[in-house]
Amino acid sequence: MASLGCLFGPTLVQAGEPEHFKQSVSDAEEDWKFKLAIPSWLAGVSGDIGVRNRTNNVDVRFHTLLRHLDMTGSFIMEARKGRLGVYGDFLYLSASDGIGRNGLLSKVDLRVDQYLADLEGNYRLVEGRRGWLDLRAGVRYTNLYDRVILHPNEEAINQASARFVDETSKAIAKELPRLIQGKETELPLPPLTLEQRIKIQTLILAAKEDPELAAVLKSRVQSRITEVQSRVQKKIADILKSKLNQTLSLAEDWFDPYVGLGARYNLNQAFYLTAKGDIGGFGVGSKLTYQAYGALGCQITRNIFSEVGYRYLFVNYQQNGFLYDIDQKGAQVVVGINF
Repeated sequence: MASLGCLFGPTLVQAGEPEHFKQSVSDAEEDWKFKLAIPSWLAGVSGDIGVRNRTNNVDVRFHTLLRHLDMTGSFIMEARKGRLGVYGDFLYLSASDGIGRNGLLSKVDLRVDQYLADLEGNYRLVEGRRGWLDLRAGVRYTNLYDRVILHPNEEAINQASARFVDETSKAIAKELPRLIQGKETELPLPPLTLEQRIKIQTLILAAKEDPELAAVLKSRVQSRITEVQSRVQKKIADILKSKLNQTLSLAEDWFDPYVGLGARYNLNQAFYLTAKGDIGGFGVGSKLTYQAYGALGCQITRNIFSEVGYRYLFVNYQQNGFLYDIDQKGAQVVVGINF
């Protein structure tokens, strides 16, 4: 942020006032200045998130995400000496959901964790009594962890297994997804369980192709048919209990270089406007990422400040079958101290 010497000046630095500009820079070079702030980003999430060419479209507003929020933490730190500055920004968010089911699953527990960290250096291109303009360059680290815990419903599994013994392959392919799917979560998760359903379907169809079952059905000996059907039914039930009693997880992380600008304009001694924007990724991590932030700030005391604004972050990352084409946007409130 701007040095306190720039905060109380009454006029913009003009091209014909080089001494004011030189004095401002000279003052800034005398000692280190630091800033510590706590931002609260009231962000929603929308876009596409997928794994292995299967995609979920998500649109989660902040008030919805807030209902599932377990923990969040964020801080901003900045150090400046003269024209050079170092900036760091960290965000952690953890959310979870528990969904009761009436089908083959009695419950599904879901968890989403996200770490977002920026580290940058900046160079002050222009500084005057009413504001400044910075050139920024840095790297953004993104870490995502998604987890789905499946809890099988044994009673429903035993009932379904008996039906699956008699049903055709087409009927099983239609019925199985409905029995597993149930209510969807509101959290921004990739379709981790879709591939699991396909595996289960394949295993059930393989179990039905028991050669002994085919033979006894032709013999029409009911006692033998009942015996073999019971064995196949148990095999199907064991498949369902095993495959529906699992923890599925996905972890992805990457680094995005970025470049951008930051600026501040002092409206008067108390209020100011601030904005920053950057663009990056360039295929190093994500294909493309960009961010914008604008706010109205208030210098409450000589050292304490607050900002109310809006922040937008877009990321398009595709790697190893994982897709994260997401924007996060919402109001941001910042409270901090200069020292």
